[in-house]
Amino acid sequence: MTNIQSIINSPEGAATLIMRSGEQLRKLIEDVTANTRRIVEEQFQPKYFTMEEMMDMFHVKRSAIDEWVKSGKINKYKMTEGKRSPVFFDQAEVREAVRQGRIGKYTHR
Repeated sequence: MTNIQSIINSPEGAATLIMRSGEQLRKLIEDVTANTRRIVEEQFQPKYFTMEEMMDMFHVKRSAIDEWVKSGKINKYKMTEGKRSPVFFDQAEVREAVRQGRIGKYTHR
């Protein structure tokens, strides 16, 4: 504590202490803001299942999932163009379709 008091009691000590504290506070605020932004972006970033994950999760063949897509029960997404592009399924949409009974082991007809 004597170091802080000696800085404050010096002719320009208080201003130096405040400037350092302000600079540290600004850096802390920038770090917290950047981390908060990263966490929020990660949480709101859509997460996807692959076709293989869907097949494993529901214990079905690709044809069953293709039928769910064709009948509008779930949506598929492609990240790139082309016939051989992998397809993905939004995790939130899949969970909601399961909750509503549109897909899964016992689907509504």
